Amino acid sequence: MDRPFVFITIPLAIGIILSYYFSFNIFIIFMLIILGVGTYLLNLIRNSSNAIILFFIMVVLGVSLGTYNLNSSILASRVDANIILSGTVDDILWKEDGQGKYIIHINGIEDKLIHSKVDEKIVLKIIGEKNIELGDEISFTGKLKKPLENTNPMLFNYRLNLLSNKIHTTMTIKDYSIIEINNMNKSFMYRAKANFRKTIGTIFDNNLNTENSSLMKSIVLGEYSYLEEENIEKYRNLGLAHILAVSGLHIGIIAGALIYVLSYLGVNRKLNIIVTLSIIWFYGYLIGFPPSLLRANIMFSIFFYAQTLAEPYDSINALFFAMFILLIINPMWIFNLGFQLSFIATFSIIYFTPKIQKIFYPYNNKITYTLCGLLGVQIGLLPIQAYYFNRLSILSIFSNLVIAPILSLPLIIGAIMIGFYYSVPILIPLIGNLLNLILSIQFKLVNILYKFPFGIIKFYSPRIADIILYYILMLAIFGVIKIDKVGLSIKKVIIYYLSILLLFNSIMLLIDKSIEIQFIDVGQGDSILISTKNGSYLIDTGGNIMDSFDVGKNITLPYLEKMGINKLKGVFITHFDDDHCKSLPLLIENIKINNILISYEDNTSKIYNEIKNKTIPLTILKENDLMWLDNDTSIKVLSPNEELIKRGFEGNNLSLVFLLSYYDKKILFTGDMEKEVEWRLIDKFERPIDIIKVPHHGSNTSSTEELLSKIKPATGIISVGRNNFYGHPRKEIIDRYEELGTKLYRTDTMGMIKVKLDKEDIDIIPFIQDDLNVIDILNENLLILSFYAIYYLLSYILIKNYLYFETELTINELQ
Repeated sequence: MDRPFVFITIPLAIGIILSYYFSFNIFIIFMLIILGVGTYLLNLIRNSSNAIILFFIMVVLGVSLGTYNLNSSILASRVDANIILSGTVDDILWKEDGQGKYIIHINGIEDKLIHSKVDEKIVLKIIGEKNIELGDEISFTGKLKKPLENTNPMLFNYRLNLLSNKIHTTMTIKDYSIIEINNMNKSFMYRAKANFRKTIGTIFDNNLNTENSSLMKSIVLGEYSYLEEENIEKYRNLGLAHILAVSGLHIGIIAGALIYVLSYLGVNRKLNIIVTLSIIWFYGYLIGFPPSLLRANIMFSIFFYAQTLAEPYDSINALFFAMFILLIINPMWIFNLGFQLSFIATFSIIYFTPKIQKIFYPYNNKITYTLCGLLGVQIGLLPIQAYYFNRLSILSIFSNLVIAPILSLPLIIGAIMIGFYYSVPILIPLIGNLLNLILSIQFKLVNILYKFPFGIIKFYSPRIADIILYYILMLAIFGVIKIDKVGLSIKKVIIYYLSILLLFNSIMLLIDKSIEIQFIDVGQGDSILISTKNGSYLIDTGGNIMDSFDVGKNITLPYLEKMGINKLKGVFITHFDDDHCKSLPLLIENIKINNILISYEDNTSKIYNEIKNKTIPLTILKENDLMWLDNDTSIKVLSPNEELIKRGFEGNNLSLVFLLSYYDKKILFTGDMEKEVEWRLIDKFERPIDIIKVPHHGSNTSSTEELLSKIKPATGIISVGRNNFYGHPRKEIIDRYEELGTKLYRTDTMGMIKVKLDKEDIDIIPFIQDDLNVIDILNENLLILSFYAIYYLLSYILIKNYLYFETELTINELQ
């Protein structure tokens, strides 16, 4: 086996991914391992091939490692209980405005006077003024919480992000909950970390302007938190985010500079390598060993080791060896964005770049080599960048060609400044002036490129199947998958097969008249996306009322972008409370909106006054207005009317209320209407409805018995925030619906609720469901799996028969 670590690492990663998305029984895992090992030994005795069995064993090993890490937390079993914890401040995430967030390495827990030793980390947020530094020993009391997962598809998953750093729990406390802080017994390593960060801050803050200092601290320490969010977005959109993370580029520059300097000083080769490796590994420790740096250090160590022993060095095998080691250390790193970008970018450089260089063979030079490397990285990272960032930069290659070399020089100059700080500090201001100039030029270039028209393309988040298909296509284009070795007959079969499949899918798309309604989880508020064949519509935009969390920036806009929605045919604003419309200005700035549809004018509303001056048509809908969303989908406005407006009703009772009709399906959208409006709507319903958007988030001022007994909704959907200040939904309202037999879905417990309607059925699919068990999934999807099994079996039989008859015809012709 030429590259053994490629073969064993890929199934290991597959197993880890499976362990996160499906629940596995420990006993079953154990039995599968015994079965795999037994079969492997039996095949050794028989001299049979073990490739498939080894692949299977590594998948099961990945499942077992992932399952263990997901269930290994002692603190997770103490969630919501008052406990006393003690530990060491392992990292400071941020400190500002009388509060801070820290990673605490917990070593002790006191629960009901029982003291236990533990060894895991938590994220601790402290509200109040406390001087807490790296390496301080701290004890405190509070309630542990499990971090929230994403409650809308494809959005940021905070829990998974923390799990990728082996953190299972969080805690938020006031400063008076801290029992003791001890800063007298810090270990050497914590003191070294703290001094290094302090030194970096002192050097750059004292000798560079604020913007340049923030950039250098971000580059050297590998932390985005030093940079303004606007600058992070610029680098990310220009494809330069890798510059801000400590990666192989940084380690290569540092290691290369060290090797050169030590060689110049006459240090022998072996000692030179030992010193260089020692420095880059110690540097890794000082900044917390991010996976990208750990990957680079492992590969450099193998490279230098191979050079020292004059052994061959296989960079791809070394890359997968590094991945194997990292996944053994922390299996959840597979979900870390830095891990994914680092390994995919490195593989792309190693594998795709030489093949691209062959295309430009007659024009080989340093610029061409650089361009080929950048192109290789872009090819490798394209779907990953699209999935996470939804933006692809046309200027990415050019910006990397211009900006990356400029920033390589500051990294070397910064390292020199750090060295001179301990040896010749008098020269630091002079070097700082030079560094300031280079970084300022760099920022000017970034700003110019960022403002370049049509420089950035917005892109939807591709599905996993799309990403896999993309990489298969790239591997085929670059010759990893040898298409030329496939016989002409099989190529014909593949083309016929794909043509039929394409035709079948096209027909299905043409005859599919279904629509989707997605109740996006925006916390305490409403935002509902309606997708029809003619376009997409949004009912309300969500928006925070009191919390500093920006719903539009973090949920509504990112979700629409990930769905590939850059245009809305209409945005309905039911009323002008912040939790229904505050995110509208942000959407107007980033998405093309054809129409804004409201039910009344509100000159006291900041949002209304802002949108009425826009160029987007503003339409006021009135009672009995009828609007067609597509050929089969219409809405009829039920409220408000002129009488309600003249009587001085405002806010909730002027909510836009309408009935959506799709064939014989009826869905009632209610905004925040209250009982005064509900009573006057009762006579407008001729028959029961299928779904009601429960009015006013389940408040007891709405959902009257009179209305519900008339419309008898089969399903109710409540858009409501977790643990909200208002106590929504009220228990008596939930009981009222359940007494009628209405099945309730809630965004606070189920996340986004997707409603799919076709002519015959209504499917309601909550995003958050119970833990998926493999056996249960097989049972629930037995019919679908059977269909695909028969489908592919028939395909195989048809292909075999085609090849057989073609061979027979050829033989007969020859005879």
